[in-house]
Amino acid sequence: MKLFIDVGNSRLKWLLLAGNDSKEILYARKDSIPITDLQCPKKTIEETILFKQIKKNISYVNNQLGNKLSSEKSCLKTIVWICVSPKLIEKKVIKILERLYGKSPPKKIVTPEDGKFNFEMEWGEVFLKCNYENPKKFGADRWAASVGLASLGPYNKHQTKNSQEIILVSAGTATVIDRVIWKRISVGKWICELKGGMIFPGFSQMHSNMEFLDKYLIQKKGQLTFHPKNTEDAIKTGIAFSQTLFEGNKNKIIIVHGGESDKWIESYVFFNSTNYEPIRLPWLIFEGLYLINKTK
Repeated sequence: MKLFIDVGNSRLKWLLLAGNDSKEILYARKDSIPITDLQCPKKTIEETILFKQIKKNISYVNNQLGNKLSSEKSCLKTIVWICVSPKLIEKKVIKILERLYGKSPPKKIVTPEDGKFNFEMEWGEVFLKCNYENPKKFGADRWAASVGLASLGPYNKHQTKNSQEIILVSAGTATVIDRVIWKRISVGKWICELKGGMIFPGFSQMHSNMEFLDKYLIQKKGQLTFHPKNTEDAIKTGIAFSQTLFEGNKNKIIIVHGGESDKWIESYVFFNSTNYEPIRLPWLIFEGLYLINKTK
């Protein structure tokens, strides 16, 4: 079994894959927990939701496959993980993984120092490049999502046009809008270039920051409208507008992932008079982690 973990700012997401000797995936189990569960100092490792969830699901999959392994430690062969939470949370996660794995878990995935990652797919060879001034400062979650995006390839692999542009949106605790450029080098060879992007508070963060107006008011759900006539609608519409207003969003392929994806897409569609709807890919980070592990 392989365990993939994405430790975010507000939630931890995990994916458990079980396969056979032919590398076929037979079972997939997933879930998420609030980061607050890992912040409780009184909870032992065994009392955390994360430990209970993963142990229970390892046992379930083990039984479904008919394996008679003695413990979850002998089932779990690989752990691939990223963490953008504070060190205190990271240390707690490591302790939980140690208990499940039976030994120290592999080091977390980080963005390579040179910001480069090369791999081959059935449709061609890809050279992924991060243009950050210091690639090490490019968040591991953004990197994993970028690898996941690159694994899908350019939206038109047969197009002879020199470059294609994609907007990659991560809608979560923070909203991140990255610009990705595909460049065709030759037949079957592509450069996928991460040009950089913007980071600002996500929907929930912006909403909670409006408490100075009236705590009771912001608890109400407003409606999106072009001419708000009450405070609830004005707040919802204002936040939605600020989330989706960025230069160059016309005639571009837009990929969205993250816990606030639905809100972001709803807002984008409302403010853009076009039939185009952004593509939601909730598994993007796990796609990236899977490929990174596969190419080791």
